[in-house]
Amino acid sequence: AMSASRWLEKDIEYVGPDEAPLAMVGDQDRVEDVISILLDNASKYTPVGGRISVITRRRREVATLEVADTGQGIPEKDLPHIFDRFYRSDLSRAAGEGGFGLGLAIAKSIVVSMGGEISAASVEGRGTVFTVRLPRGRA
Repeated sequence: AMSASRWLEKDIEYVGPDEAPLAMVGDQDRVEDVISILLDNASKYTPVGGRISVITRRRREVATLEVADTGQGIPEKDLPHIFDRFYRSDLSRAAGEGGFGLGLAIAKSIVVSMGGEISAASVEGRGTVFTVRLPRGRA
């Protein structure tokens, strides 16, 4: 039940696990909320013909979820702030976007409430990877 459909007109290629792996990751509604926020964000900043992938991995104690895109990337000076409420980078202003708004702040609060952590790595012009780690006990 992803909300990817409204982005399909951008001709972005979504690559990811089918429902089965996601269903194994714990508090499912909350995890799906995080995924759709991250997909939403990735879609906003990924150009036509880009690629967004969702990867899930399980280690002994931790379930890891990665959402990667081939978008414009996030400037290094902005990275520490993207989970702050209403933080707007110069990039989002230039794109005429509403900035990161509440989405990433909400995603972070959900992940933290589940005892997990969320981080982002980005290279300008190459893309961004968001990584969510959730303790297996909760996942």
